[in-house]
Amino acid sequence: MKIMTSNRIQSITNLINNAKIVVDVGSDHAKLSTILSSNNKAETIYNLEKNDKPFLNSVNNTKGFKNIINIKSDGFANFDSNIEIDYCTISGMGALTMIDILCKSSNKISNIILCPNNNEHLIRLFAHNNFYKIKKDFIVLDNDIFYSVIWLSKTDGIKASKSKKNLYCGNWKLKRENLLYKEFLINKIKLLKNIDDLKRKNKSKYKELKIYEKELKKLEKKKD
Repeated sequence: MKIMTSNRIQSITNLINNAKIVVDVGSDHAKLSTILSSNNKAETIYNLEKNDKPFLNSVNNTKGFKNIINIKSDGFANFDSNIEIDYCTISGMGALTMIDILCKSSNKISNIILCPNNNEHLIRLFAHNNFYKIKKDFIVLDNDIFYSVIWLSKTDGIKASKSKKNLYCGNWKLKRENLLYKEFLINKIKLLKNIDDLKRKNKSKYKELKIYEKELKKLEKKKD
């Protein structure tokens, strides 16, 4: 069975191996779970989906996969809170929605892999506030859009910092070798500079711009 997938989903599945329990929140077409199952990366995968049409897509696309369980659920609302989760994955949502879902779960989760559509700095702040370490933090390009993939772990990785630089750019040790990092910074700078009268109208975004510009200079200097 050939599974067509995006760079985001493939990047997430590459991080998961030898897992007992994986939960994919907002499973949509169940592409992530079918890849994990087909490659024997997890013993059991739960797809949680709240919307009717995506849930039916998930059910139809996982027929014949005996280790994939589909649950119609708004976040973890209908999921057994006693199940210990090796990996929880969430992609295709804003950071605030992801954080809300995670905060409403009472499950023990060892690893969280997130790929937000926006406000990735809030994911790093969530990691700091909830004592998660950041194991991976890298950029993927999917349909000409840059996304951050952030892997939070209770045991492995770099301690999350709430400094402005680390919140917006991520830890230098994790980001500097990412081949797309420079392009990501250039794109962020370009988007912010396109905002009319940014310095006067939106001081927080102006400060964000200065952070990205400083980071880009540091990266270019390091490459010389």
